[in-house]
This record gives sequence, structure tokens and C-alpha cells, in this order.
Amino acid sequence: MMNSAPVGDIFRGPAVLHHGRGRDRPVPHQLLPDSFRRHWLLLAGLLLLSAAAVVLVRLPIHVPGTAVRVGTGPQGHARMEILIPARYLSATRPGAAVTLRSSATGDELRARIVTVLPEALTSAEVAARPRPHAGLPAQTATVFVAVADVMSPTGAVDPATEYGARIEVARASLAELVLGSDVVPTGAAR
Repeated sequence: MMNSAPVGDIFRGPAVLHHGRGRDRPVPHQLLPDSFRRHWLLLAGLLLLSAAAVVLVRLPIHVPGTAVRVGTGPQGHARMEILIPARYLSATRPGAAVTLRSSATGDELRARIVTVLPEALTSAEVAARPRPHAGLPAQTATVFVAVADVMSPTGAVDPATEYGARIEVARASLAELVLGSDVVPTGAAR
């Protein structure tokens, strides 16, 4: 025999209320489909901007050297002699920007390469020069000389002080640096 009770009456009233209680809570607006989509679009936009910056922003690449003052160049600028390791000769060009840091005071000066002398010098030849460079690493077998003019008044350059030099030889993106591409050409031949 079939029970002729209406369908709505087969569930207990309190059970129906308990079941519906969990569905009454509002959904936070961050989880609504439109807000959720906007957050993902914002994240994707930030990732695209970061990727563009990694590829497009160019950073300066420097090679090291040591410098001493050797006289006065034209227009009254201090003339500096910069020793650079032989492997960076092909990367060093006239007109390149140089940052000089005094070993005595830590002051920084700006200069430009005027010329790069084509002949290589050995450590013994460097030591025999009128103004020897004390900071030349012992493992450096041969070096080349770059001549630079400092863009500061001559009095700003102490003739008795040795300077650390950083010569800007190239610019590369962060992606090129991370991927290890050969940004700075090396080799002694010009």
C-alpha cells in the first residue's frame, strides 16, 4: 500500500531548515566570479609588466681597472692612465664612461676614455713605468693601457693616489645576464 502523503511532508521540518542554513551565508565579494576574474587579470598584468622590465631595461656592464694620474690633458682636465686586463681590450672603446674611486678618500670622479693603447704590457713593464700601479693583481700577466680625461677640475684628482676604475663597456638586459649570454666581448685581439 502506498502512502498518500504529499511530497513536501516526507522531510522533517527541522531537517529542511538545518540544510538551508548553510546556504544562507553570503559569498565574500573576492570569490564572486567578476572579482575573481579581475584579480587574475591584475596578476597577469603584473607578470607581463615584470617580464617586459626584465627584457627591456638595460643595465650597464663594467670592466675593472686601476688608474693613476699621469698629467694634464687638453682643456685642463686631469689625464689618467688606466690599466685594464688584456681580456677586456676588445670591449674597451674611446668615449666609454669611466667611474674612478679614490683608494684614499673613496671619492668618485667621472671620466671618458680618450684612447686605448694597442701594445700590451707585462707586469714587469708596468712596475718599471714612471707611475707604477701598486694595485695590479699578481695573476695579471698582461694588461693594456687606456688613457682617460677626468671631467672634474684638475685639483680634484690627487696625483699621489691610485684609483679603482670601472669602465662601462656595454649594456645588457637582466634576461641576457641571467641566461649567460656573452655580453662583454673578451680577447686580446682588436
